[in-house]
Amino acid sequence: MSRTRAGAEDVTAVIVSFNNAELTKQCVEALSAAHVPRAIIWDNSTIKAESYALRALMDSGSVEVLSDGANHGFGAGNNRAVAEVESEYVLLVNPDCLVNPDTVGVLRDVLADAPDIGIVAPRMMYPDGTYGYAGGPRPSMLKELAAATRIDERLPPRVRRTAVRVFERVTGQRGLIASVSGGAELDLDWVSAFCVLLPTAVYRSVAGFDERFFLYFEDVDLCERIRAAGYRVVLARQASALHYESTSTSTAKSEQYWRGLTTYFIIRGARFQASLASVVGRVARS
Repeated sequence: MSRTRAGAEDVTAVIVSFNNAELTKQCVEALSAAHVPRAIIWDNSTIKAESYALRALMDSGSVEVLSDGANHGFGAGNNRAVAEVESEYVLLVNPDCLVNPDTVGVLRDVLADAPDIGIVAPRMMYPDGTYGYAGGPRPSMLKELAAATRIDERLPPRVRRTAVRVFERVTGQRGLIASVSGGAELDLDWVSAFCVLLPTAVYRSVAGFDERFFLYFEDVDLCERIRAAGYRVVLARQASALHYESTSTSTAKSEQYWRGLTTYFIIRGARFQASLASVVGRVARS
């Protein structure tokens, strides 16, 4: 038995699905190819046909679908599913994420080799072969204002990368550019919960996701609490996973995104930034 396969045997995958049964099925198939022995799906679906399609995945015997008929949001759905996890490690993976056959094993080895790491993520690869930001520094309204005005979308990729480097140099907040590059493991303030592996005990010791977040920035908050508990937050750049991104939000993404950012700043005591985020969010939605 290879090390990759052995490394996934004490892992349970948790997927929160919202009206995306087909992608969830592909996600489960990828997990099976990565030798993850069990997957728990929390069904936030509001369409009965989607829920029926998810239930069909249970025929394999290694998949369990749970629901209480309500949409609790991403973090709360994960919390409810992780309550049923008995394995040493829990893999939180979005339904629009397909792990490579070796992804989970690599992440598992990273945690086994360094007990001071509390959460680890792979690089985020898009279907066109480019890489997205899988982690970075703490949120900044300067960065969010640039994103809200979509200035970066008007810039050529090379100019955009240069602008981000200048931003990191000026603010002292580093990690965005490094997160899309290959290389050694990287310590960051947060990693994206599109695909993360944690010791189940660490997840429970920080009480999981804060359910005041419905969607967006709950992973940033979780990582901050994990770091406050004395653990490292790490991006394993030797591993990657495919991410289709934002399949559950569509046009509601902007509203949910800004609500999440506002909640984050409120919780962190940054009242001025929370007010600014709320105002920018209203402008972005108009």
